[in-house]
Amino acid sequence: MYDYLLSWYLFGDEPRDRNGKRIPTKISRFIAKPELFRRLDLNHLLDIDFRVSKLSLFDFKKNYIIISEDQLLKLKQNVKYIIFGFVFSNPYDTKYVKEETSKGIPVGTNYFIPEYFVIRAVYFALLETNLMHNWDNSFS
Repeated sequence: MYDYLLSWYLFGDEPRDRNGKRIPTKISRFIAKPELFRRLDLNHLLDIDFRVSKLSLFDFKKNYIIISEDQLLKLKQNVKYIIFGFVFSNPYDTKYVKEETSKGIPVGTNYFIPEYFVIRAVYFALLETNLMHNWDNSFS
């Protein structure tokens, strides 16, 4: 997959300006810096999840990618699962999900799964109404 298509897919940016001139993609800027190895904030992961959840067959068609409805649904489910798994795998020293409550009671990360899906749903609803995020400033 070309960088510009991957960037469109993950970050929602367009690979060309209004005059049709190719512009640097957000993914190019992202992987060219030490940011590649930094811990992404949860809102950036949910942004990717949201963008992918809103992709349509038309979005792919206008980028000359042939995909079926079933493939698109599977893609959306896979991205949702990968992000969920990444958040709960806690791959960094600073954890996305702690293994104890705010009162210090050890419960394990699975205890917070329902809260994750509530946060995800609220975040998506806020993005839908444009109250939370300016898309143009993502990963700038």
